[in-house]
Amino acid sequence: MILGYMLTWLVMFAGVFLLMRFSLAALGSRNMSVDFGFLRYPANFDIGNSLLPFSGSDSYAKALFVGFLNTIKAAIACIAFATVVGTLIGVLRLSSNPPLRGCAGLLIEVLRNVPPLLQLFAWSAIIQFSLPLPRDAWEPVGGVVLSNRGIWFPFLTLTGEHSVLTILGCGLVAAAALFTAWRLVNRDPVKGFWWLVISALLAGTVLLFLSGSIVADLPEKRGFNFRGGMSVTPEFAALVISLTLYTSGYMAEIVRGAVLSVPAGQSEAASALGFRYLQTLRLIVLPQAVRIAIPPMTNQYINVTKSTSLAVAVGYSDIVSVGNTIMNQSGRAIEVIAIFVAAYLLLNLVISEIMNRLNRRLSLA
Repeated sequence: MILGYMLTWLVMFAGVFLLMRFSLAALGSRNMSVDFGFLRYPANFDIGNSLLPFSGSDSYAKALFVGFLNTIKAAIACIAFATVVGTLIGVLRLSSNPPLRGCAGLLIEVLRNVPPLLQLFAWSAIIQFSLPLPRDAWEPVGGVVLSNRGIWFPFLTLTGEHSVLTILGCGLVAAAALFTAWRLVNRDPVKGFWWLVISALLAGTVLLFLSGSIVADLPEKRGFNFRGGMSVTPEFAALVISLTLYTSGYMAEIVRGAVLSVPAGQSEAASALGFRYLQTLRLIVLPQAVRIAIPPMTNQYINVTKSTSLAVAVGYSDIVSVGNTIMNQSGRAIEVIAIFVAAYLLLNLVISEIMNRLNRRLSLA
């Protein structure tokens, strides 16, 4: 067995080595070379959806890193929303109410059979043409602004008027007070720990807000757009909505299959003990169905991560969009495509490792 594994890896490495050698030889015959030194050159273009400060004078390397962060942001949002929406639709597909069950089934078929690129174009058009211009922006709730340039929310920012010691002091005081309350009220160590962490963060934020160290940054109209707060661009919203809905159709079927694979005797026993339907689903069925659903869900998480590359079609600055601009400017197509391969391979391997660890932890001994 060990000899077979060694021979397999040896053949794979030999194949990769020969492929690289022949490729370099073919490039050399055309006076071409593989050189990543161009990554130090200035980008000379801006990135609108940047999590980090970026300007045209920054390097190509930083531009690709910013695009990579945007890809991660979109992938995380799509995975989170698709899991929630898909689980909800999958549970509704099992409802005893025929109209509700039929609507869920119809929704699944529509979402799965409409190509994600078409859904992306549709949602992009809906957002662009249904929302008003910034001068006529909607404000359904105070501080929340909707326009075809994006959606703005209030955000908390540090004022810098207080020292780090003041901020740490407020956090420690909040943590100490909540820890005492937790010891008196909650005796469950696991639930108590998470209750403590969340409550401490909330209490610390409130104390910092009351002390003036944190203030609410509200969006304000400046010129032809809004500034301040936290914004969601139309391109990012269209990408997340389309990929979430498309992936939710497959997630719903995974959840439905996993729930149906749980022995019916589990639900019957829970019903005999007086459990209501939602209690049975939440406490008995879904925890067992998760073990079955994790492997196929991992595939969907990887698929939706790769599908974020469709963002280039609506102008969202992910790593593919940024890389295409760099290829057009520098002519380094091979190097940029190699970076694409490494970036998506890294993301997919991380997702696989996380889900495999979760699967091993939840698997029955």
